[in-house]
Amino acid sequence: MDNYGEPDSSSKSVMSVGQWLITLLVSFVPCVGIIVYIVWAFDDKNLTRRNFIRANFTIGAVISVLTFFLLILIFALGLLSFNTLTDVATN
Repeated sequence: MDNYGEPDSSSKSVMSVGQWLITLLVSFVPCVGIIVYIVWAFDDKNLTRRNFIRANFTIGAVISVLTFFLLILIFALGLLSFNTLTDVATN
C-alpha cells in the first residue's frame, strides 16, 4: 500500500560527513552556490539537505530585512544629526 503523505525511504537517509562538507563548501562558491542551493531547496531526494537549505534561506531573509531596517535607522539618525549640526552652525 502506498503512503502518499510520506516520502520514500531514500529521502530519509542520514547524510554522511562528506555530504555535509560538500553542502557547506558549495555555499562558499559565489553564484554557483546560490543556484545549487535553490535547486536543492526544492529537491525531494534528501529531506535533511532540503530542510537545512530552507532554514538557511529563512535565516538569511530575516537577517537581510533586519539589516535593511538598521541601515535606514542609521541613515535617518545621520540626517538628523547633520541637520542639527547645520542649524547650530547657522545660528
